[in-house]
Amino acid sequence: MTPYHKLLGFEALYLEDSYVIDVRETDRSVMFVMDLVLTEQHPAYQPPKPNEQYCYHRRQIEFVGLETVNWIRREFRPTTDPDGSVDYGNIAIFQSTGTAYQLAGEWGEVHIGAAGAVVALY
Repeated sequence: MTPYHKLLGFEALYLEDSYVIDVRETDRSVMFVMDLVLTEQHPAYQPPKPNEQYCYHRRQIEFVGLETVNWIRREFRPTTDPDGSVDYGNIAIFQSTGTAYQLAGEWGEVHIGAAGAVVALY
């Protein structure tokens, strides 16, 4: 399995400290709306805001050319931060073998068969 940071378009992201804001499914795609941590290698990187450890940007990870979606478990329990924002934790596991993707975190675990995964502005 290939870890996410070796996938095209994911090299300058740090998912382990990024936050899942929402997951949206259609018959054509699965989208994870995220507050993504951008590393210094990302072209949109800026120094962290006061009281933040990382450079966060609202983006979405979209799985396109969807073939299969198999939820192993779903546990969407929101966490409310001191500023009132809500998230569902991070993506602790994101790996791929060709068109097969495995993702897991506090929110659950899903196996996705898709032509590709892209990161886009939300």
